[in-house]
Amino acid sequence: MYKKVLAVADLADERSSINVLDTAIRQLAPDGDLGIVAVLEDPGAPYFPHIPRHSPTERLTSARRELDRLAAERLPQSVQTRIRVLRGGAGPALVKAAKADQAELVILPESYRRARLGALHGPAHYVGVHAPCAVLFVRNE
Repeated sequence: MYKKVLAVADLADERSSINVLDTAIRQLAPDGDLGIVAVLEDPGAPYFPHIPRHSPTERLTSARRELDRLAAERLPQSVQTRIRVLRGGAGPALVKAAKADQAELVILPESYRRARLGALHGPAHYVGVHAPCAVLFVRNE
């Protein structure tokens, strides 16, 4: 059991996020501290500038609302929880959050693990190599 767990939600895949939260509850010590984060990467310049995009503030607010909803539906009220939406590259943002939280375990959804020929790619690889703690990948069941 871990006292400080950082659970990573994928807002584009609710099933993965639910699996991560359920796993986090099983791994968390009774007096543990659970951090729930989602990462919004900067999409860069729009391909079609005449089509309006959501403002960064709207995206952050929407993401936070979705994390709050998932936490309310899946977590017992007795669990001490911190919910945050991070911005930037997923890998570096998650490692920075794990260090800041002094996490003992980071739980990533399967969607962050883009396996090709058994290798890790993208955020999963970065977090797996640079995280200051154990990293657990949760598969969809």
